[in-house]
Order: sequence, then structure tokens, then C-alpha cells
Amino acid sequence: MFKPLLWVLLTLGSLSSCSGKGDGAPGPGARPAGYCRQIPRISRDELLTKVQQQTFKYFWDFGHPASGLSRERNTSGDIVTSGGTGFGVMAIIVAVHRQFITRAEGLARLKKMTTFLRTKAVSYHGAYPHWLNGASGATIPFSANDDGADLVETSYLIQGCFAPASISTGRGRTKLSSGKTSMRSGATWNGISSARTEKTNSTGIGAPAKAG
Repeated sequence: MFKPLLWVLLTLGSLSSCSGKGDGAPGPGARPAGYCRQIPRISRDELLTKVQQQTFKYFWDFGHPASGLSRERNTSGDIVTSGGTGFGVMAIIVAVHRQFITRAEGLARLKKMTTFLRTKAVSYHGAYPHWLNGASGATIPFSANDDGADLVETSYLIQGCFAPASISTGRGRTKLSSGKTSMRSGATWNGISSARTEKTNSTGIGAPAKAG
């Protein structure tokens, strides 16, 4: 999921090690004058903006076309992740505030995501699996004994879905609020956690049911 940030991190490391004046007398670790000048120098604010842009671009460009949910990796095909989708929601909010996209574009994507989660994605007593099929909403087992609810990933998802109130207004805010509230209240937190584990398989907590 974080491969798109590699370029930014490498740039940061390169900038911190570059010197336009050289390191003085030859010796271990000495660099000649002009070393690394092929890498443009940017300010701290410009670097932080680039980090935000590249982070957002992963979630925006690689969001599943059918659901908008966040893929596990840029090569994951139909595999999307519930917790990563919560991170993606946060990235979209930042993008709207930083004007990387318009408010209307951000709200349209968020509506697509929440509608899919409420009406199509499989959940277990309201909690979502770690991995889902981004087209069908079916559970994709994370492991042999982890093919059902994942409370940690569901928590990341729900937290993310409560944040868009900062960019929504009027009717759009009402619709998003209704959707996120039904998702939160639909999760039987105490019942699922009674198994004393953050993850349980589908046979441990009953048959899957559609969220909503």
C-alpha cells in the first residue's frame, strides 16, 4: 500500500545528504562540491505537500472502480481492505482541504464508498472482514482462520467514515451522516469481542450478513 511513497522518502533522504559546498578535505565520507545537485532542492513545505499529494494519489488512483474502496496494493486487483479504506477516506478529506480535488469530487467518491459498504459489502454482525472483493463485496480470507470479522480493521474504517463531516454540508452531510451512523450501530462490538480476539472466523460468530 505504501509503495507510492517510496519516491518521496528517497527524495527526503537524498536531500538531507546533499551538499552544494562539498565536505572539505578528502577523507572517509567526503563528497565533492556539487554532489547531488541533479536533485532539485525544495522547501520543507513543498516536501510535505508532495508527501500529502502522493499519499492521496494512491488512494484516489488505485481505488477500486466499482466500489471506490482502497486496494491492498496497487497490484491487488479486486482485493480491497477495510482498514485501508478508512485511511483512504482521511486522505480524500485532506485532498479537499488542500484543493487537490474539488469538494464535489471528494463527496462523490465518499458516497460511492459508503453506499457500497452499506448495501453490498458482506459483514459479520456489522463488522467487516480484513479483505473484501471490491466488485462483489464478498469476503476474501486473510488467512485460514481469519475469514470473518476483523474488529481492528473495522475500527479504522468506522473512524475514517466519521471524518467527512468536515467537508460535507446540507443534504450531502445528512446522507453521509445517516450512512456512517448505521454502519457504526450495526457492528455488535461487545458480542464479537466476547471471543477475546480482534479477529474471528465466520464460523465463530455466525453466518455473514450484508451491512445496513
